[in-house]
Amino acid sequence: MSKIAFVTGASTGLGHELARQLVQAGYDVALVARRFALLEALKKELDPLGRRVLVIAADVSRWEDIKGAVDRTEKELGPIDLLIANAGVSLDAPLKRFNVAEARLVYEVNVIGLMQTVAAVLPYFMERKRGHIVGVSSLAAYLSFPRSTVYCSSKAAVSSYLEGLRIELMPLKIPVTTICPGFVRTPMTQKNKFKMPFLLDAPDAVRIMMRGIEARKATVHFPSSLAVIVQLLRLVPKPLFRQVLLRLRPG
Repeated sequence: MSKIAFVTGASTGLGHELARQLVQAGYDVALVARRFALLEALKKELDPLGRRVLVIAADVSRWEDIKGAVDRTEKELGPIDLLIANAGVSLDAPLKRFNVAEARLVYEVNVIGLMQTVAAVLPYFMERKRGHIVGVSSLAAYLSFPRSTVYCSSKAAVSSYLEGLRIELMPLKIPVTTICPGFVRTPMTQKNKFKMPFLLDAPDAVRIMMRGIEARKATVHFPSSLAVIVQLLRLVPKPLFRQVLLRLRPG
């Protein structure tokens, strides 16, 4: 009997590549994103691989959308085994052109959207006492950088939420995996105007993610070199770290 994966943010980037590798690994998949045309194109690419592919246009920041997508998947594909809450957006937000509406959107998608996706799937998992929750955070959750404070703080909220959820679900033996990527070559990062160290291609990044998911790890940090650097930077005294960032900040 095949396993069923539910993936948000599947139209481009990591979600798009996750869909490919999940199907190649034998999963039937429900692919969710706002842009239906991109999902349809991906479905046509995946159909020859012989797995069932359900595409659903939905906005994770809208409860009715994501609840309907989960319920439809349960009805049309069957019980969801693996949830990958991957949908996310970024924001370059220097103080001189900070936009409250844009910042709110980042939180509505990255934080509330992930929470709502989990909330829609969790009753099914708890009733069956099985399932696997995967949330995509970022190495940016560990440090906050100028111009990226909105994005970094949203991912810190995601990581904190998933950690608490992991503890609460331990008695039910429902694992929670937090994925913390560094820089990955996707449409979201293409607009970055700064150097991105240890940049990975999406297929390589997703292979790392898949290994961590299959092993049901609590956290997956990559690339390892950047993850080590981030952890070391957290040990630098804050006053010194702030001065370094002040001198390195982009204009």
